[in-house]
Amino acid sequence: MRISSLQDSLQKQMNPSGLSGAATNSGTTIASEAISTEASYYKSDKNTSHKTATIKDRRYPGQFPEGSSKVLTDKNLKFLSEWGLKVMLNEIYARHGMMFTDANLRNHFAHEGWYTGNKDNVDGLLSGTEKRNIILINNYKFSPQIPV
Repeated sequence: MRISSLQDSLQKQMNPSGLSGAATNSGTTIASEAISTEASYYKSDKNTSHKTATIKDRRYPGQFPEGSSKVLTDKNLKFLSEWGLKVMLNEIYARHGMMFTDANLRNHFAHEGWYTGNKDNVDGLLSGTEKRNIILINNYKFSPQIPV
């Protein structure tokens, strides 16, 4: 398992002498807490035999995997900034390899390890869910949430 091998590696780095228990330094505790936090992102789905991501849908890369994985509603967009809405929208295209003419989007996706821009048009590759979400995001009226 990825987490346990990461934990072993971190413990060896933080505790090269092989001491255990109270003799280890606080770095090992910090590393263990970080690994526990990462492990908490995953939980076993009691209805199925596989593990599912609780934070992000790992099948779809990016900051907003829900743009491709489920039908969105206004509630999913309500607290996003204008840039967040733009990224969510364009991640849908980026997952299919869309090349961007907008310099800000090109720069943003160039820093994403999963992105490979190699197509001028990806409309034929979009799922029904993605098409529906694109329409929703394009028609969404951005209104900043101003505290009262």
